[in-house]
Amino acid sequence: DLVAKERDERLDAEAVAKSKETFSTLGLEHETFAPALRRIAAIDEALAKSVEAVLVSADAQLAEAGLLKEFGTAKAVSGNSVYEEAKTLAKSLVETGVVKTIEQGIEKVLDSNPELAKRYYKETN
Repeated sequence: DLVAKERDERLDAEAVAKSKETFSTLGLEHETFAPALRRIAAIDEALAKSVEAVLVSADAQLAEAGLLKEFGTAKAVSGNSVYEEAKTLAKSLVETGVVKTIEQGIEKVLDSNPELAKRYYKETN
């Protein structure tokens, strides 16, 4: 029925937003994962909470370890920096579905724009 479908779409959208915020470091396909976890919670809430706890822990450990950090991003960068320019372009690649993460987007932007890459590496190293 239409009301149930609209409710599911709204709940799925909320779940995706929460997933993106909660599991920002993990390379999850939030649009697929979040609705699935929401449906698992409807069937077995304890199981869903266990899965979520494991992923929260993994996300935190990954973020703390910095394993997915791009080379050179540890150096502080200023507001109107080449990094910010690359990040802005990368965000548009994520939004259009070309890449899944900002980091992948930055890599793709730098690969396709040698001049920007040269300025980026000079700024971050």
